Amino acid sequence: SRAAFKGFDTRAMEEYIEYGTRLIEDGTAYTLKCQPSAEAAVYAGRPYDLWATIAAIQCPTVVACGAKSLGMMNHAHFSALSTRMSHGRLAVAPTAGHFLVMESPLWCASQIAMECEADL
Repeated sequence: SRAAFKGFDTRAMEEYIEYGTRLIEDGTAYTLKCQPSAEAAVYAGRPYDLWATIAAIQCPTVVACGAKSLGMMNHAHFSALSTRMSHGRLAVAPTAGHFLVMESPLWCASQIAMECEADL
């Protein structure tokens, strides 16, 4: 019932529930399998100087985002990231928001396939 999950692809949502959550001990609700400390560590591990790190990437790189992503991680942010790379390309999923892979998995797969075919 959370608003963030409403745009999830049906199969992605089913797998998120099956593999990403577990019943709490009394069996009355679900919680994430991922420990809160592990999730916090993901965000704490970001490069301190993201812009310098991004500019150093020399290989072809696709920066993908959802057109409906709001807040700090919006389309303009990802566009700026892609232009900082010498071989960066921005790809925007028109119907996705913040949870790009969960909302538009087929679009993401098509972007990966297109990039792989370009390198052949």
